[in-house]
Amino acid sequence: MATILEFKEREGLKKKVRKYLDDPSLISKEGERAITTISRAFKGATAEERKRMFLVLSTLAQDELAWILVSLLEDEEADEELKDQASIYLSVIGCFVSNPGLLTRRLNEIVRGGDKDSSLRAIVAMGWEGNTQAVPILAELLHSDDPEVQEVAVIGLSNLGDSRLFGILKDRLRGASPQQKRAIYYNLWRFKGKEDEALSIYKDALKKEPPGLRSDILTVLVSMEDLAAPQKARVLELLREGSLDSDGTVRLAAVKGLLELGELGSEEARRLVEDPNMEIKRIAVKFLEKGRE
Repeated sequence: MATILEFKEREGLKKKVRKYLDDPSLISKEGERAITTISRAFKGATAEERKRMFLVLSTLAQDELAWILVSLLEDEEADEELKDQASIYLSVIGCFVSNPGLLTRRLNEIVRGGDKDSSLRAIVAMGWEGNTQAVPILAELLHSDDPEVQEVAVIGLSNLGDSRLFGILKDRLRGASPQQKRAIYYNLWRFKGKEDEALSIYKDALKKEPPGLRSDILTVLVSMEDLAAPQKARVLELLREGSLDSDGTVRLAAVKGLLELGELGSEEARRLVEDPNMEIKRIAVKFLEKGRE
């Protein structure tokens, strides 16, 4: 009987939530009662329903939504996907809550005292734009003994949107593990106004890093957005230099990058037909055949 009653209660809750989502004006009219109803339904909702709830609550009840999401990070009954979503949602709305310092302190408690997965999610969660109180926490975590924590701390710092933090990650490259270096290289270009410095770091790294990291850096170059014309030219120069690298996987990353950017030329392709890397050879042959059509 209890199961039947629980089922009826869940169905009734879903109907109420659908009513609010279909007509958000009802939330303003019913106030706390509506927010409480949506909050109770959040954990058991489908992914699409949660997205709609998030959009509604992030507009009308940021504080309530933030604490719902925090509780999900450590909820043993919540599925992993929901916990991941909660972490990302927090990193979006953290700057809008009434007491971001309190939220940061609570997330730091989870980082220090939670299980590893909860800690990693809390690190991501505190990386909302402008969260200066998270800087010393994340900067310390860059030096964690756990490589995965180091990597996620890089992402958290990068998400803060403060170009003054660029130097912290740049300096960390000197003592970073390969895994953390990869995370740093993937995020350096995201700091606004630091694109030229990032490109200089990438150029230097392409001369000394092992093949795996050189390939990653070339992939990063292709993903750089909103570059000025001289910066785009530097990217193409580095990719073309990469296409001459002694390592086949690095050359392949460079060639794929040039192809993706529409900058692979016929003369380059004719040279690449002779490349010992078979995938590069196939790309070049296909490119030349397409040019004859």
